[in-house]
Amino acid sequence: MNGGFYLNSINIQLDSSVKSITRVAAMCLSGSIENGIILAQNENPSIKIFKNKIEFGKCYNPMLQGYSGCIYSYIPNFGPNFYIEYGNLIYYYDSAYKCSFWGKELDYQGIFAPTVPDNIEIFNMIYPKFS
Repeated sequence: MNGGFYLNSINIQLDSSVKSITRVAAMCLSGSIENGIILAQNENPSIKIFKNKIEFGKCYNPMLQGYSGCIYSYIPNFGPNFYIEYGNLIYYYDSAYKCSFWGKELDYQGIFAPTVPDNIEIFNMIYPKFS
């Protein structure tokens, strides 16, 4: 993935813990997913969205090979929510997201709701597909 990543090869799925995603949450998650794809350097990522995390699959980033735990101390530009677990890249949500128990709808609960998607291509892959 020297020249970036290819959106046509991205497979995004919802776990059974999440039934749908609101528009605002999809706007905000699009940036996190973009950062995770860039970090993992996986040419064919199979991304799974859970109620408390996003799994990006195998991490092929040479800088992170053999690393385990929070990558913030290792690569501070990507924030404290990215972790390497068993060779896989994981993004854990902070308190800005909430998944309702009965409806299983993932919603943004942060202070400043986004008005435009962080990444329009990834947003279009999530919303309205999972709304």
